Amino acid sequence: MARTISQTISWYIIGFELFLVSFSCAVLWTNTSRTYYPVVLTFTSISISYSINEIAINVATRAPTLIAVASGYFILIVTQAIWIFQFGVQRQEYDHDMDEYSHVYINNSYRKEPSSITFGNSMPSYPLPMHVQERVAPMPVYQTNESQNTVYLSPHADYTIPVKAIHSYEANKSDPNELSFQKGEVMYVHEMKGSWWQAKKSNGDIGMIPSNYVSLTVV
Repeated sequence: MARTISQTISWYIIGFELFLVSFSCAVLWTNTSRTYYPVVLTFTSISISYSINEIAINVATRAPTLIAVASGYFILIVTQAIWIFQFGVQRQEYDHDMDEYSHVYINNSYRKEPSSITFGNSMPSYPLPMHVQERVAPMPVYQTNESQNTVYLSPHADYTIPVKAIHSYEANKSDPNELSFQKGEVMYVHEMKGSWWQAKKSNGDIGMIPSNYVSLTVV
């Protein structure tokens, strides 16, 4: 009887199931399901088909021991069905997150909303200057945008960051807050945020300068 049972049981399937359970637990333990989910789903699908076949064979023998083995296979099938839902849903959520990220990234990449720096309510807004091309002096472009970001700076700020002008810049005569400077002139910046920086010249003049006209330097 024991020999008949041993011949009926497919030991290679038991070894395969043991490998699959160990591998799936390792994937969950190391939190690498997003990497190995195709392997787990493939092996699990194969395992379920094997288990269904083993249940049919063992039940047909009508031996109590083999019927108990069939019950174990049935429990294993239920567990593996849960795994399929678990790994499949994780993949769908990952794809959805990637789609949302790509949609937001593309929208932000093509959205043109210049930021501004404002001193109180009476000071003008400074939009983004145009990008600098190599060896070509950029031209700031002034626009009006009601949705611009606003940054408030204190007039008593410290100017500790040295920068050197890589292009000459002539301040807008209608805007008393801009600062004119010559190429090669060294100035000190309060804070390197945004596209317009509050700077101080060596003669004590303070004003706004376009960030793409200067570069960091060492004094």
